[in-house]
Amino acid sequence: MIIVLLIITAVLAIVGWTAPKSWTTRIIAGSFGLVLTLGVVIMLTLNFTHHWGMQKVTTTTTKRIYTAGQTSSPAGILVVKPLGTAKDTYIMVYRHKPTQKQATAHFVPNTKQLVNAAKTTAVYHYASVKHATITTKTTRWQWRSKNFKRLLNVGDQSGELVQKQATVKLPKKTWIALTATQIKRVQKSQKSTPSSTASQAALKQVLTKKVAQYMKEHPTATTTQLKAYQQELTAELAIKSIKATLK
Repeated sequence: MIIVLLIITAVLAIVGWTAPKSWTTRIIAGSFGLVLTLGVVIMLTLNFTHHWGMQKVTTTTTKRIYTAGQTSSPAGILVVKPLGTAKDTYIMVYRHKPTQKQATAHFVPNTKQLVNAAKTTAVYHYASVKHATITTKTTRWQWRSKNFKRLLNVGDQSGELVQKQATVKLPKKTWIALTATQIKRVQKSQKSTPSSTASQAALKQVLTKKVAQYMKEHPTATTTQLKAYQQELTAELAIKSIKATLK
């Protein structure tokens, strides 16, 4: 509608300056049409430069994520790759579902939409939580009302990205973030020093001792709770082993 108003006011200005026979009438009518045209141009300019008539709308979603490593391992692994040095942001590899065959990479910059890529950040940190999650906050421009949209919309301006922030939260005891280089180091170490019978026996002894202690402290624990504790404990020991390898 704004384009139609611009054409109408421009025509009024031209007619106002040319049609009347009296110079006084021309000045009044022409100036009035010019002011209207200028007002429409200012509204259109403010909309393009400052999103006048629009507002920022933020949506937040939180989803659970799953390991990028072997699904048979209770330890969770997030594969990360830093993106440049200007921003604290990463490409991250993880699964959306535990049954997903291959982990997928996320936050890979789209070279066809560099502007949106520059507005996107993805970070991770450790926390005292049970499960790994990703929280995404997306802010977009939306029209303040239908009237503003009817008046100012040119093409499809609604939905323009302002900022997208993704934050991955990892359980500090049972998950670890590794780069591709670190993963190779861990795999190389595991191949060169395969688990011996003695080390497996020692691990089993630790698990047995801690499970017995847990049962003593939680005598009413169900089989499901006991199994969950064993998995968590095994994951903790696996993470400690990986960290020791990387030292």
